[in-house]
Amino acid sequence: MPRVATYTWGRIRAGHLLEAVALGALVHLFAASSSTPFHGLTAASYAAALLTALIEEMFFRHTLGGLGAPLSSLLFSLFHLSFRSPAYLAVSALFVPAFFALGCLFHEIYVRRGLVYAFAAHGAFNMVAISYMVDATPAYALLYTLSAATVYVLYRVYA
Repeated sequence: MPRVATYTWGRIRAGHLLEAVALGALVHLFAASSSTPFHGLTAASYAAALLTALIEEMFFRHTLGGLGAPLSSLLFSLFHLSFRSPAYLAVSALFVPAFFALGCLFHEIYVRRGLVYAFAAHGAFNMVAISYMVDATPAYALLYTLSAATVYVLYRVYA
């Protein structure tokens, strides 16, 4: 009989939770500084950002976590491609390396701390991300990728 994945939440530690939220928001430090704030967001927008983060973490980290960080992070980054039109596909492809680095970061947090903390980091990332307009240029995509990779490396080295 196949085993069904279960989600154990365990005891939540406030310090680790704050660390995860800070890491998720930190990725935007450099990228958001050169962007335009987006106005008109509602509580439903933020709720959707959190729900999306929860579902993605449960699937990519918990369910596919056994595949390892590189493969589950690659699938996570490819999941963020937009097939709406050729133009959207080209723009979203610029951000695949950034989402790969984010997938590695969230996977590392999941392995070290657990699902709650990976969700907190991803939720914080999503909530900050919807708060400003992304400049879809190769230079911006590179800046975004470098900031995500920097946060990942800092977490690997100092956590």
